Amino acid sequence: MNNKDVIVTVKGLDIDSADSEPIEVVTPGTYTKKGGKSYLRFEQVEEGVGVTRNIVKFDKKSIEVTRHGALEMYLFFCPGKKTMSDYRTPFGNLLVGINTTDYSVDETEESLSLDIGYELEINHEFLANCNIGIKVQPGKQEAEKRIN
Repeated sequence: MNNKDVIVTVKGLDIDSADSEPIEVVTPGTYTKKGGKSYLRFEQVEEGVGVTRNIVKFDKKSIEVTRHGALEMYLFFCPGKKTMSDYRTPFGNLLVGINTTDYSVDETEESLSLDIGYELEINHEFLANCNIGIKVQPGKQEAEKRIN
């Protein structure tokens, strides 16, 4: 997969919460490779706050997530490293700590999967063990049909 319009599916789950429901977003995006890194770009409509543009930059060792718009955030996931960043929302700022426990990339000609396990802290207090899965498949038109 390279330089393609794609369908992006992002699933997140708070592993520690007994009543947690997976959160899933399906949206059109683009996927490119440049300088040894892969880039995934897509937009999300955040209920009650507006549109957020997402850039996911990754390789086999780490992943960076940058969000601009209704929500502003930069996250860096790398196994064995703890990172801190500001999460700016319309309701105020939070200090987010990420301790990446697991990270994998699986890419074929027709699909891409990113899986991230991490411990989440908010304002220096442990909140939850979390998991994010990002699946990418060719076909922007199909994603637009699913959204509308």
